[in-house]
Amino acid sequence: MPSKSGTGTETGAVNSPPASVSSGVFHLSLLGPFTLTGPDGQAIEIASKKNRLLLAMLASAPGRSLSRDALAGMLWADHGEEQAPNSLRQALVVLRKDLKGRDTAFFAALDSSVTLSPDLITLDTESFQNDVRRGTRESLQRAIGLWRGSFLSDVSVSEAELEQWLTERREHYSNRYIAAMDWLVPLLDNHGRIDMARRLVQADNLREASHRHLMAAYLAAGERAQALRHY
Repeated sequence: MPSKSGTGTETGAVNSPPASVSSGVFHLSLLGPFTLTGPDGQAIEIASKKNRLLLAMLASAPGRSLSRDALAGMLWADHGEEQAPNSLRQALVVLRKDLKGRDTAFFAALDSSVTLSPDLITLDTESFQNDVRRGTRESLQRAIGLWRGSFLSDVSVSEAELEQWLTERREHYSNRYIAAMDWLVPLLDNHGRIDMARRLVQADNLREASHRHLMAAYLAAGERAQALRHY
């Protein structure tokens, strides 16, 4: 993994992370606004929108890894084949400054590929999807509790390819969020069922199934008048 020379450029391989750094775990949250928390529990500010996207792309990739060529081509397609790798190189320099020496634990590789440390970074997206797949009342409640908003809700882009990438992931996670509520509502009782059904209607007001869930929740709680009113 490249290290940083005195001029701030990348050179050589990085030494193993010190025990004081590797003893904790980073947490990366992508559902809602981008949030990165360090092993000490403190938020790490990643000011650059492109760098937030870069980390989100790595977190979403198989093995949490992408080649430098792929990252440069996705994030700086408009910079040309010669300038795009330089833009990625500078972005990684800024990221390592933002991490304030913790980059040796955060990144597993920074050579021909950029890879996030698999054992030292937890992802809300991964926990969310695992809990939705389990499909139990408790796991669905955990998944819904992780939802802070759409994927990278604080990031907007103008480039067509990046916009498509964001849109696809936002639709994917939004669909999983709605599916989680679809499955959870019938597992709840009384006002808990009504509250979750209302939340489902708010999330997808145009879908008939969402309104049917709410009417059924009212009827199950003995609130026939409310069910008729909603109908």
